[in-house]
Amino acid sequence: MAQLNIRLDDTVKEQAEALFNRMGLTMSAAVTLFLRQVILHNAIPFKISARVDPLYNPANLARIKDSISQFERGKFSERSLEELDRMADE
Repeated sequence: MAQLNIRLDDTVKEQAEALFNRMGLTMSAAVTLFLRQVILHNAIPFKISARVDPLYNPANLARIKDSISQFERGKFSERSLEELDRMADE
């Protein structure tokens, strides 16, 4: 039987192991399932994309940082949910 050694971020490994444990799987069994799916489909069994989540575009990040700064200075917005929805659509 072959052995596979990989390097992972500690947090990724811990989170994956916790999830697999809840599913009744070991890390080894989960990786084996993944590899079997690759072979079965002759491809990665999920979509891989370089698309960035639009939430994290520079304009939104600047607005979020500004909102946090205002909040920390004690300036609270009294906007209605409708106004906030309109802002989100901009």
